[in-house]
Parts: sequence; structure tokens; C-alpha cells
Amino acid sequence: MRTITSKLILSSVLFAVLTTGIYTALTLMTTVSSTRQQFNQSIDQFKSVHLPSLEEAIWNFDESQVQQIIDGVTTSAYIKRIEIEALPYMELESGVIPHQPGYISLPINREDQQIAFIRLYSDEKVLEESIQQKVIDAFYFLVIFLPLQAIAIFFVVKWSVLDGLKLITGKISQLSFDHIGKQISFPRKQPYEIELIKDSINDLSQRLEYEQAKARAYQFRLEEESNYDSVTRLPNRKNCQHYLQQCIAEGDTDPLFVIYLDFINFKSINSLHGNAAGDEFLVLTKSTIERLYGRDFYISRYGNDRFVLLNKVRMKEAEISTVAGRLKSVLEEMFYLRCAEAEVSLTTAIGIAQYPKDFTNSERLLLSAERMAKVSKKNARIVFYQGALDKEINDRDHIRHLLFQAVKDHDFFLNYQPIVDLSTGVISGYEALIRWYSSEIGFVPPDAFIGIAEEEGMIIRIEEWVIQQACSDIARLSECESRAINIAINVSYLHFISETFIETLKRVLSETGLSASQLEIELTERVLAEDGHQLEMKMRYLKSMGVKISIDDFGTGYSALNYIKDFSFDLLKIDKSFVQSMLSNDKNQVLVKNIIRLAQDLDIRVIAEGIEQQEQYQKLKQFNCDYGQGYMLSKPVRYEALEPGKQF
Repeated sequence: MRTITSKLILSSVLFAVLTTGIYTALTLMTTVSSTRQQFNQSIDQFKSVHLPSLEEAIWNFDESQVQQIIDGVTTSAYIKRIEIEALPYMELESGVIPHQPGYISLPINREDQQIAFIRLYSDEKVLEESIQQKVIDAFYFLVIFLPLQAIAIFFVVKWSVLDGLKLITGKISQLSFDHIGKQISFPRKQPYEIELIKDSINDLSQRLEYEQAKARAYQFRLEEESNYDSVTRLPNRKNCQHYLQQCIAEGDTDPLFVIYLDFINFKSINSLHGNAAGDEFLVLTKSTIERLYGRDFYISRYGNDRFVLLNKVRMKEAEISTVAGRLKSVLEEMFYLRCAEAEVSLTTAIGIAQYPKDFTNSERLLLSAERMAKVSKKNARIVFYQGALDKEINDRDHIRHLLFQAVKDHDFFLNYQPIVDLSTGVISGYEALIRWYSSEIGFVPPDAFIGIAEEEGMIIRIEEWVIQQACSDIARLSECESRAINIAINVSYLHFISETFIETLKRVLSETGLSASQLEIELTERVLAEDGHQLEMKMRYLKSMGVKISIDDFGTGYSALNYIKDFSFDLLKIDKSFVQSMLSNDKNQVLVKNIIRLAQDLDIRVIAEGIEQQEQYQKLKQFNCDYGQGYMLSKPVRYEALEPGKQF
């Protein structure tokens, strides 16, 4: 592993070798140049000092003088030997021939003629020895200086860099996700760069700690959102399923009850008062359940308007029945919604399944409890799981599936039942009755699919189609008969309170050309049991348009007289149960007679439903009932079979 120290030492050695090599090469070049220069200076000195004397001595044939001169010259460091040839008679020499000789030849002239020439020898070994000495000096420099340099670098680096880096790496190695924000510190002041690294790491550590805190908070929020409902803060569907699975996995054979709560027409709160009101209702429901049974039950918001309770303490079926009964009673009381400044009350459907008696599988338990709640919606009772109900529920689910496709394909048709003016026997109008024939299961009675359509929110689309088709048919029929024929259409509460209801009526009346005075909207007592103020406002607006309002199935509810007192109706339809029993029950006959009288005193016209016998028909005429409707007069028929001119 290559460390910073080894890298620095190696780099220093390479740098020293390189610089020493360059220095030595330059020194050698300088030495060679200097030696050559000194030799040339010796030659020049010889020429200027000795050559004139030597020339004079040779001219005078003074050999001793010549010998004396050249002997003096060969004692210099650079000229080692001199040879003179004086033509033709004189040859003299001085010094010894060097081992590595080098020489130059110089002519000696006198009076423009050469009288001799001289060779001056130098010893190249002197230059070589000088170069060798320089190389040896460089080698000794490397051998002695480099280790000292490496040691010095090591201690300098260790003191200024390595000690700090080791402290930093040691501190970093101690960091963990649990102590990621721990700060690094030194026992003594470190060089600036090391302090800078330390500060950068400490800053990074702080940022990582902050990001880690954010990540943990985000993870916690994700876990909260995936396991708890955002409105009520109760465990959600996923959490409930997991909790039930855990309870079953523990292998306890004590009874575990799944109580499934569902509200009927919860969508009406959102439609009438807004989503905030719906959320407030859910929070109030949660608070009520927790106040009653928060200690003994696990409580979950299982979906939209559905809650699931699981008993945490041992209970018997009778105790659970009491709990469910109290829940139903309390939850069906009026709740005041502050954000809407209104009171609301919804019917509660409750289904119950038991472990291990009914099922040992969590999914089957929850599904069965949910199915029992659907049965509870129909009969308004608390329903414990019964295997015999499975077929009924499966059939209902199958109808629900087919209904979705039927709504998409407009797979419905209308029948019309005449409403007869009992004083004249003339048909004054018709009631539009929706029918559905499924290619898969055949004719489906309205009672079998209207409730499902309301539960699934499909009723508005269905009724919009009914209004469009009925108004179109009756407008066409009125034109053919050259008289105004009325059409009565039953409207659900969800549709009546919807924001689009008025606009739908306006659009249809405009498109079909039907007069608003020919349209009659039938409302049941169930619709009237809801928010009276909102209903009254919408009813007043409809009446200002000319649309008539009637109360359907009068007498079947508990507050019928309150409704005709609180609301302004144009018509009142006596339920067929009173009409069909009035001949055999004197009390019912008195009731029918007095209902007709009371309504007429309030300027409300009366329609009697369910006339099936001539005696009933005659008795109603005797009571001055305004209109009649029933199988004796005519069954509901298709538009093509209508006989608007028929006299009764």
C-alpha cells in the first residue's frame, strides 16, 4: 500500500537524483569547457611570452637557449611535451609523451618564411580525471544527502500532515449512523490544511446529521401515512389487516369479533355540506367510538365511511351484540358539524364476523363482516355472520358488477303508469318507472338495483337519464295529444341535493321543450328526513320555476305530518298499503278519508296509489280524492303502448 510518506520520499529521491544528474552534467560540461579554455590560454600565453624568444633563439641557432625555453614551458599543468623541428638541421624536445596525448602544431616564421614548426602536447587524462572527480562528488552527494533528505521529509510530513490525518481517520472510523454528528478535535494546533480538512469533515458530519434527521422524519411520516388514516389518525385498512393477522397468528382460541360499521348515505354530507364537513363527521365518529370503547377495542378507519372494531379483551357474543347495539344507537344521534353549522344524522349498518367460529382467515373474516354490513343496510338490523346469507350477498355483488356495465351502456328502459283524474276519468299524467333487463340474468326488479346504485354513487347518472328520456317522451306525447300531460319522476336524496340537479332540470326542459309545470318531482319521506333547511331552499327554487313537488309513500314514515307542516308540497301520494286495506280495515278507511281532507285543507292535491279494485276506486271518488293510480286502471307500459286518450 503506497502511503503519503512513501510517495513523498520516493518523489524526493527521484527529484534529488534528477537534479543531481542535471547538476553533474552541467558541471562536467563546465569542467570540460574550463579545461579546454585553460589549455587554450596556456597556448596563447606560450605564443605571446615564449614564442618570440624561441623564434629568436632558433634563428640564431642557439640550441641551448631553445632547450631552456621549452623545458620551462613543459612544467605547466597543461603543456606536457614540446617537439621542435628546425629544418633541416635542428630537432629538439622537452617533456614526456602523455598516455592520452593531444597536440597542436604551430609554425615558426621569420622574414616571411618558415624556419621551424613546433608541437605542443596536452594530457587528456587530466580532463578525464577532473570529470571522474566530479562524478564521484555527485555520487557521494546522493549517498549522503538523500537519506538525510528522506529522513527530514518523513519527520516534517509526519509532524505536519500524517499525525493530523491519522487523528482524522481515527475519528472518522469511530463515526456511525448513531453518532454521525460527532465532531473531530485535535489535542494541539495542526497545520492550516489539516485544520481545513477537519473543519470540512465536521461540516459534512453536521449536514449528514441534519439530512439523517430529515430522512428519519420522512420515513416516519411515510410509515404513518401507510399505516394511519390522515383524517382521523386511526389505523387504516392496511394496519387493520396486519393487526388481525397477528392476532390470529398468536394461536389464541378466545373469540375475536370483527365489528364492521358502515354509514348509509355518507356521500350526502359531502354533497350537501362539502368534504370538510364529511371529514368533521368522521372525526366526531372516531371520538365517539373511542369515548365508548377505546379501552377494550382496536379501532380502525377501514375505508371512506367504514370503521372496524376488534375486541382486545375476552367477550361473549351477547356482550358484542350489546356493544354493537349501543354503537348503532349513539352513532345515529344528531352530530353538529361546526364547519357547516348544521346537524346531521346517518343510519349505521353493522355486520359482525367471529374468529374462530366463522373463519380462521383474516381476509375472510373482514370480507364476511363487510358483507353482513351490506345486509344490515337493507334490514336496518345488526347482522352476525350467517352462511345462508352468502348466496344473497354473492347475488347482490353480481348485480352490482352488471349494474356498472348497464349504466355505461344505458341498458335501461322506462315504463309509464297512468295517473287518472278521478273526477273526470281522464289521464292527467304518468309516473316514469325505470326498468332493467339484463341479457345475463334477465329482468332485475328496481328494489334489487336502486339501493346498490345509491351505495355506489351511480344513482345520479341513472336518474339523469330517466329525466332526459321521460321528459322527451312526454313532450312528444303532449304535442301529439295537443294538451299538457304531466310526468312524475321519483328522485333520490343524493341526486336532489347534488349541485347539478337544478341545472340538469333546466337543460332537459330547454332541450325537450317540456313546460316546467308539467314536471312533478316525487320525494320520499326518507329524503325529507335529511337536512330540512337545504331541502326547503331547493324546493322553493323548483316551485319558482313552476316544477311541482310531491311527497311519495305518505304515511309509511314516523313524521309524515311534520313534513307537510314544514315543507310546501303540491301533491301527496297515499301509500298503497292504506288504499289496499281500507275496505277491510275501518281504521285505515278513516285514515285515508282524513288524509285526503287534511291535504285538501292545506291546498295539497292527493294521489291514491295501488288501486286494484273497483270498490277502492269508487270509495276514493266518494272521498273526493283528486287522482288515482294502480293496476286496475293500468299496469306500467312502454311508451309505444300508451293510450293517453283513454277514458276511465
